[in-house]
Amino acid sequence: MKGKITISRLSYGDDRERIEITIRDDASRVNFVTADLSYEDFTKALTGMNETPCNLKIDCLRFVGKSKETKSFEFEIPGCDYDIGRDKTEEIGLSKCPKNWVMNKYFNSKNSFFEKDGKQYARTSIYRYV
Repeated sequence: MKGKITISRLSYGDDRERIEITIRDDASRVNFVTADLSYEDFTKALTGMNETPCNLKIDCLRFVGKSKETKSFEFEIPGCDYDIGRDKTEEIGLSKCPKNWVMNKYFNSKNSFFEKDGKQYARTSIYRYV
């Protein structure tokens, strides 16, 4: 399995000194492990200390190793572009979203709304893991 690792020095604007290590699966493009540790413990780990303590957050394991498939999703909406509002556009989109796909709820792009054949449409993306 291929992946990526990111090491970040977190800044909270106070005296907390923390390091965050994130592991990302290349296939699904999800971050599935995040480790949080102090500068002191990070230094110990870098210099070879085994089993250095940290706080772990595990997420999205059901997607690890799967491929993320994404495609454009267009659907008809009543009325004019922004007249129906973002919440109503989202509601309509969710009702028309194909089964087993997840709809991106972002509708703030200049290309999110358009006219085709005299009707108003919304455009976003949908994705699934296969």
